[in-house]
Amino acid sequence: MGRLQMAARQYKSIAELQEEQGHKDECLKSYARAADLFDGENSTSESNKCRLKVAHISADKGNYDEAIKVPFPLLARFPPPGSSLLPRPQIPQSPPPKKKIKKPTKQIFEDIARQSVDSNLLKYSAKGYLLNAGICHLARGRKEDISNAVERYKDIDMSFDASRECKLLEDLAAAMENGDSDAFTTAVSEFDSLTRLDPWKTSLLLAAKKLVQKGAEAEEEDLT
Repeated sequence: MGRLQMAARQYKSIAELQEEQGHKDECLKSYARAADLFDGENSTSESNKCRLKVAHISADKGNYDEAIKVPFPLLARFPPPGSSLLPRPQIPQSPPPKKKIKKPTKQIFEDIARQSVDSNLLKYSAKGYLLNAGICHLARGRKEDISNAVERYKDIDMSFDASRECKLLEDLAAAMENGDSDAFTTAVSEFDSLTRLDPWKTSLLLAAKKLVQKGAEAEEEDLT
């Protein structure tokens, strides 16, 4: 095992401990650093696992567009205040990889979807990553962005157009555009009845629904 691979695994272990202890800001940086180091060893699968962690945790924090900038090295950041459980990673002497995670959360999902469609083993997971990216757009509440994103997803995965994931995003985009929270709820319920939505998706969709309700209330006030 190479030095970068060893350091990557140590950063990943540290990130998992930090996540478990609730140090979300720190674990984001550790997962990002692990992803960069795995990239340096061409361990795409392991790198993507860490990138997905960055995307999920960033979205949980509401940072859909926040770029994750990771300085090197990070020894000064470990362990976080009040914690004595986190080990210090062994930093390799070779230069850090140039590739950094500096992409918005939704872009991480899109990039991994693009990689997945080219793999016979992973192509069926692409629609799930694109759904995650679309949900991030919905949670941001920018109506024009979600429709444009869905069209882009159809180009990324040629089978996406006929998928239930695509229909869900299109129905939710229409509900958001029309300020119809009931239609939003119906679309989510219909999808969930066949494909159970995980807590992460449910949380972001709830945030998006609140934006729909808020927008509808604002329009009603304008009419009075």
